Amino acid sequence: MKPEVLLTFDDGPTEYLSEILSILQAEDVQALFFWQSDLLDQDEGSLGRVLDEGHLIGSHAHSHPKLPDLSYEEQLEEIRKSKERLEKLMGRGITRFRPPYGLYNEDTMKIAEELGLEVVLWKVASWDWQHETNEKQIVENVREHTEAGDIVLLHELPQTVKVLPKLIDQLRRKGLALSRPHTHLNLIGK
Repeated sequence: MKPEVLLTFDDGPTEYLSEILSILQAEDVQALFFWQSDLLDQDEGSLGRVLDEGHLIGSHAHSHPKLPDLSYEEQLEEIRKSKERLEKLMGRGITRFRPPYGLYNEDTMKIAEELGLEVVLWKVASWDWQHETNEKQIVENVREHTEAGDIVLLHELPQTVKVLPKLIDQLRRKGLALSRPHTHLNLIGK
């Protein structure tokens, strides 16, 4: 079996999700999406497609705050509200959580544990949010820094849509396989 990496997408669902899903489907890649529950009103219809195509969905809080700036109670409300809303829409449990900006503190970790959520960070940032017009840099950031077992951070952005096929191709040329989050959850927690 080839060394694997896992692609993750934050800050959705957005209007770019459908294009991202079409690319992933064409490339036979499954990913893990971390969604903000305050964005679900914009695009509840895509939830079924994400699940039907074998992707996983995790919580990215309700409104994407910097959690360490909030009290314990405020963090609990952000995380709990997101988890409950996603679970209600999906009809199944949410077990993964990515803190917005990758920022957390002891309270965040305690709340995640109490709610049965595994905190999933990343090893390689694409910096796609920083490179709106430099798509080559996004691909290079991922290609140059990704190794077997890594989790890659991407976002639901137009520049990510543009580079995604090339990014997948470059990872494969490097000898890496794109793991399926359902069957290769051993990458979570690295």
